[in-house]
Amino acid sequence: MASSIKKIGDALGMKTADVEKILEKLNKNDIIYLRPGTHEISGAYPFSNEKTLHVVTIKDGYERKVNAMCAIDALGVPFMFDADTNIDSSCAHCGKDIHVEIKNGRIVVQNPKNAVVWVGTNRCGPAATSICTTLLFMCSKNHVDKWRKDNTGEGMILSVPEAQVVGKSIFEDFLK
Repeated sequence: MASSIKKIGDALGMKTADVEKILEKLNKNDIIYLRPGTHEISGAYPFSNEKTLHVVTIKDGYERKVNAMCAIDALGVPFMFDADTNIDSSCAHCGKDIHVEIKNGRIVVQNPKNAVVWVGTNRCGPAATSICTTLLFMCSKNHVDKWRKDNTGEGMILSVPEAQVVGKSIFEDFLK
């Protein structure tokens, strides 16, 4: 990773130590997430450098696949890039595939049709390791109930379109 920090420094005309300080500050303020004990960027909301449950294919003339930190982030990506997307995730309870296609900002495919998003509201520490781990797709409300028997914390169930509104409100103006 030192070479990545060096590349950042070289591109910006900065010393490696200064880049490291900036990364530490961004991490402390939860703008990015560094792998603990390193200066390696693990995530920059809404994206993760790590494999996650939520793979988003951005269709803006290129087919780029990215890992989203959580279900809400995945649903916000189409608005961030003003692009059609496919989201491939899985139920946090049973592992069944969940697929959502968004075209022109509208959900045109949702499989299974009764899929929902569990929106955990407890946060302790960086979003990447707390709340993002509880913003999850589930096959159904019934699977949320089953999942919650083994997982504590407050939250609410949103339909996929309701969760899309949350993602849109967070990420639509992110790059503007």
